[in-house]
Amino acid sequence: PPVRCCPIFPELLPHLLRAREMAPAGAEYVQTRYSPDANLLTTLAKIVTKAGLAAWPKMMQNLRATRETELLANYPTKDVTSWLGNSPAVAQRHYAMTTQTSFDRATAEGAQLLGVAAGVPQPSAPLKVPQTSADMAGNQPLTKTAAAENPVNSWVCLASAVADLPFSNPARTRT
Repeated sequence: PPVRCCPIFPELLPHLLRAREMAPAGAEYVQTRYSPDANLLTTLAKIVTKAGLAAWPKMMQNLRATRETELLANYPTKDVTSWLGNSPAVAQRHYAMTTQTSFDRATAEGAQLLGVAAGVPQPSAPLKVPQTSADMAGNQPLTKTAAAENPVNSWVCLASAVADLPFSNPARTRT
């Protein structure tokens, strides 16, 4: 079978050390109770139920997805997928999840990112924006003329359109 080289994370190390202390002399594996082809899902469901918790759907996949998401938040994708034995495409499609922490951070800090709603640059000269079709030369559409003469115009219009909207901590937008 293929061998994966995965770091031993600090939160797991004390449990592995205790298992090594409890293992018989000369033991090669940490766990010897179950064979490699055993169905651990059934055992996991029994452990969860015995602990007084409700089993969740796709327990093994969701455990893996949770850990992969935690690792992806702190390490490069190529490293994480190498450790866990999948490709970046598979990780993104099947395991990586959005997190509430990232969502909260984006709503709190997102506007502070340069170029993201950080403010509308004010041009030094007044904008020359045609207001009606009578103000325009020829039959060009209003938006093309305004954008050609004043490339900042679209941002100014957007800023003025949303200036009076009440912004509180927004709920998730479902698309």
